[in-house]
Order: sequence, then structure tokens, then C-alpha cells
Amino acid sequence: MNTVNIKFVFLILLIVMSSLVQLSAQVKTNKQSIDQTISTMTIELQHKILLTDEQAIRVTEILKNYFAKVSADATEKLELRNKTNSDVLSILDKKQRAKFEILKNDWWKSI
Repeated sequence: MNTVNIKFVFLILLIVMSSLVQLSAQVKTNKQSIDQTISTMTIELQHKILLTDEQAIRVTEILKNYFAKVSADATEKLELRNKTNSDVLSILDKKQRAKFEILKNDWWKSI
């Protein structure tokens, strides 16, 4: 190989490595963003309907499941959101359920 070919290969490798580093940073940022959203939504709900610590942990788990499965498809997103609402309702007491029904649409707007 002559020096021109070696420089070309080196340049290509450098571009590929740079792209991989950037992609890795984006994936990490997206995961942190989702984790922050889950935390914010859980804390907001905990304050508004007075979740117990155990309920807050369950809400966090339910939201992690939602965000792991959600896609860009609007129909699928709505179905998954409805299931998530049902899962949250299943861990609430009667008063909390009534409050959740009132505020759930605003709660989802926070994402």
C-alpha cells in the first residue's frame, strides 16, 4: 500500500470512530432523558395524589415498562398509554383513583 491509501484508510477509520462516539453519546442522553421524565412524572403524581413510597416505586416500574415499549405509531402509543393508566389505577386506593382520573391527561402532557 502506498501512503495515499494508508491516509485514506486512516481517515475513514477516524470518521467511523467519531460517528460511533457521537451515536453512543446520543443513546446515553436519550436514556438519561427518559429516566428524568419517569422520575419527574412519578414525583408529580406522588405529590398530587399522595402516593405511598411503595406506590411510587410501582408507578416508576409501570412507566419504565411504558417507555421501553412505546413507539412512534400513534395507535399503538394510545393503546399502551391506556394500559399504563389501567396499571396505575390498579395500585391506587379509591380516593387516589378519583384524583388520577381528573389529572391523568395533564400528567401525560408533561412528556
